[in-house]
Amino acid sequence: MRIIRIHIQGFRSLADVDWQPGSLNVVIGPNGSGKSNLLKALEMLSLSARGKLGEQVVREGGMEPLVWDGRTPKISFQLRTETHSPADGNSSKQVLYYLELMRLGSTSSYRIEKEVLDDGAARTPQRPHALIERDQYEARVYDGDQKQFSVELGSDGEDEETILSQLRSPYQQTGPDGLFNKYLASWRIYQNLSTHLDAPIRRAPVSRH
Repeated sequence: MRIIRIHIQGFRSLADVDWQPGSLNVVIGPNGSGKSNLLKALEMLSLSARGKLGEQVVREGGMEPLVWDGRTPKISFQLRTETHSPADGNSSKQVLYYLELMRLGSTSSYRIEKEVLDDGAARTPQRPHALIERDQYEARVYDGDQKQFSVELGSDGEDEETILSQLRSPYQQTGPDGLFNKYLASWRIYQNLSTHLDAPIRRAPVSRH
């Protein structure tokens, strides 16, 4: 599975950024151009799949330093991925994930305003829904046959964590939504990695008998 497109709006210095990365990418730019914020956006998406979105917002000092220009009312991430299946003749399949965080007034708090996970299958009267659909008032999770699962949200922080991170049934954990969750949660973002001549990463490993 790989990223084929990511669209970020209202996050830190990234007012409206659309990026279509390749298999290997080198991001170059002057200080303050948004390179680190791009990594932070990827990290935030990964943490949202692990149920640690609320912790990250608190760690960053609340919503004010996270929203663009300190005043934008919401942050949105749209992620499109592609996977190839050798079992199906190496056919490709795209998955679209959308997450929108709404700042609550001028406070540091937020709620998840919208969340959608769409496996790209064509909409028909028999299959009218995406895998996950959530708005301010309701959350719904469906399997591939459009059977609806109940979504059990905890009483604490239910507006602050994604449905994607709260999949519980065996089907959800092994189905396309569960596989996407595992992919997103597996990301590891390393920032501020020291690579100077005396940095630990450059030291030779020492083995002892």
